[in-house]
Amino acid sequence: SYEAFPSFSAFTREDQSENTFNQELRLVSTDDGPLNWIVGGFYNKLNVDASSKEFTPGYPQYLGGLRPDNLEYFSVNQTKLKEMAIYGEIGYEITDRWQVTVGARYYDYDLKTRDAIDLPLFNTIFGDAGPNDINLDFEEGGQSDSGSLFKINTSYQFADDLLGYFTISEGYRIGNSNGVAPCPNPLPPNQIACALPDELQFFPDKTTNFEVGIRSQWFDRRLTLNGAIYYIDWEDPQLAGTTDNANLPIILNGKGAESRGVELSFDALLTSQLSLRGSMAFTNAELSEDAPALLNTIVGPGFSPRIDVDGRAGDRLPGSPEQQANLFLTYDTTVADNLDLRLNYGVSAIGDILTRTGNRADGERLGGFSLHNASAILRGGSWTVQLYAENLWNKYAVTGVRSTRAFVQTVSDENGDPVAVRRYYQDVLRPREFGLRFTYDFGL
Repeated sequence: SYEAFPSFSAFTREDQSENTFNQELRLVSTDDGPLNWIVGGFYNKLNVDASSKEFTPGYPQYLGGLRPDNLEYFSVNQTKLKEMAIYGEIGYEITDRWQVTVGARYYDYDLKTRDAIDLPLFNTIFGDAGPNDINLDFEEGGQSDSGSLFKINTSYQFADDLLGYFTISEGYRIGNSNGVAPCPNPLPPNQIACALPDELQFFPDKTTNFEVGIRSQWFDRRLTLNGAIYYIDWEDPQLAGTTDNANLPIILNGKGAESRGVELSFDALLTSQLSLRGSMAFTNAELSEDAPALLNTIVGPGFSPRIDVDGRAGDRLPGSPEQQANLFLTYDTTVADNLDLRLNYGVSAIGDILTRTGNRADGERLGGFSLHNASAILRGGSWTVQLYAENLWNKYAVTGVRSTRAFVQTVSDENGDPVAVRRYYQDVLRPREFGLRFTYDFGL
């Protein structure tokens, strides 16, 4: 382990360039009759060239060798993606109150990848590479897929201010490279960050979505109430995982998951100047089938062997709060001729989340929190001044983590002195922020 080197330090330089061409063409009917339609086409081209270089200053000299650039690890990922689709919808008003819409989408994509890895320091010190050599042996990879998606929606206007609807639709997300270089064969007898053949890429996932809801207005349209119940059946879900070597974060495909929930929202005009709006959501997202070797962990002291942990049907998915809610209060007034003032106050609340599927493999439960924001906006003709405060009460909360606490260990260097391993960390909310924005509309 590098930590045994008494003066060990390392830094990584990540470089990435992207070139994207994206275009969509859509034709929409404008007839006033009962029939309406949409037809369109979509095209996307993406080229990515990325590299990762890890430098270990002083380590080559410690090993008794020469590597002036201190380059220990070098990986390159090149991705070329072409994606296209054609789609259409037809809607028909069966009666003045009842309409039906059907739609379809055909998609096709082709992904090509080139990945390579080199261990310049290892190959220079223990192999026959020169002190400045970099040797990259690219491995070609990729995937392609095509298929069709369908949608049907129907709605009925029970009254002028009450509409009910039901939708069945399909969703789709393409696969991609994990951006980690392939492992050399055979594996060198040292620490290496690389991906095994089944870790190089992840594949498409697909959902079938069911939703039923209402939209309504009350008290002479001073109160809007909307609600929906939904169920999502998720096939081959793209889930967070890690590589077998070095535990690099990657995406892996599970076998199945599902999500069900309720969403409610309202918008109320309390007076001619004061309005209140809010929403809340309750979600249950979990695996519907076992996901073998989805996670892994270790048992200290030390960092090996790696212990694979299966995801189990019924395990709650990470990063998905079961409850969310927000509330916003707005007051509008005129303070002078052509001078309007708007005061806003909002609070957003989120329930706890899991950092790992089912809280397995040393996962954590991160507590929920609420966040308060406020602003005052003064408008006068073409100019606007806004005074704002975000995270008004300076709330401290953990929003995510990298790795797990199992890696929070102290090891010994070759002199027997303690060395702390610094692999685990937490992401936290931004602290309180006050600001002033000024905008001006030149009317060009």
